[in-house]
Amino acid sequence: MAREFYKGPSSYVVYAEDTAFGTAGTPSASNRIGRIQSASWTIENNFIIVNGCGEGRNASVALPGMVDVSGSISFNVDAFDIFEYFIGEKSGSGGVADPYEIAEADFIGYGAGLIPTLTLEFGEKGVTTDATQVIDGVFFENFTINANKGEAITCDCSFKGRYMAASASIETYSAPTLRPYTFVDGTVTVGSDTAKVKSFSMTHDAGYASDGEVGSRYIVQPVAGQRRYTFSITMFFTNDDTASTLSGVEMMGLALGGLSTSTSTSDVAEFASAGTLSLDLIEGSATDDRVVNIDLENVYITNVSPTIEVSGGAIEMTVSGIALAGLSDSTDNVPIRWYTIA
Repeated sequence: MAREFYKGPSSYVVYAEDTAFGTAGTPSASNRIGRIQSASWTIENNFIIVNGCGEGRNASVALPGMVDVSGSISFNVDAFDIFEYFIGEKSGSGGVADPYEIAEADFIGYGAGLIPTLTLEFGEKGVTTDATQVIDGVFFENFTINANKGEAITCDCSFKGRYMAASASIETYSAPTLRPYTFVDGTVTVGSDTAKVKSFSMTHDAGYASDGEVGSRYIVQPVAGQRRYTFSITMFFTNDDTASTLSGVEMMGLALGGLSTSTSTSDVAEFASAGTLSLDLIEGSATDDRVVNIDLENVYITNVSPTIEVSGGAIEMTVSGIALAGLSDSTDNVPIRWYTIA
């Protein structure tokens, strides 16, 4: 067969932890990221183009520069285990009394309490010849969790890596059996009040810095910089004075003066925090139903933007904000916890 095409439905992405930076792990079919919707990667050789006086206008030499390996993955979230490589170490047993928790970690490394890099394997099943691309030293620069009404929860993440190798040896892959989470039973709470929303997204930017040094084309182990959380909410612009309900008017108050009762922009040295922000995904109360809590603290509403359309129906409002950290839990900050009802 002279020519064959690789296709998305016959492809997979799996991973393994690296044992040290520059020492690749061995990916296995059981280490899934989620139900992959799309994935891409780029290898950039950064050629150095050189020519000198008397050599004419055209370049005479192309020299290989630093290698940049980067990519992105979009997946339906059917489990949150992968997020320990985005944020920090996972602990707990996954029960109601002892849920899984992912606590923020401050360093990339290969011991307890650290965030290890990964080896990612992208595999494509062919008709006669398979193909794989293996990237080690992978670290995730940012991710965004998206929850839209009536849809499965998705995550979009971007990564960088150290080194890439290609081969034709693929894994014996089987599809995941876990069902994706949905936003059907989801709630968003700001402070102590629940907002009725149409969509919610939360972005974590790890602030990693990576560079190379003389003697190699590849980057050295990255350093974790400043972490940042941002979020966006779409909701109807409503007026609702029901207790424990956060209406559009009250949300606008949080942007005007930091309090839900604010009616004008405040000229103050310090805004009041809106408190905590929670996205809760609750499948139900029966055995094997799952509960997820995504919690941030020290939340501030940075802007609100209602949209009025003469041909439209109810007015919608987009809300954007920042959070300073995951929710405090003893000495840790825990932005994600989840459990399964026994």
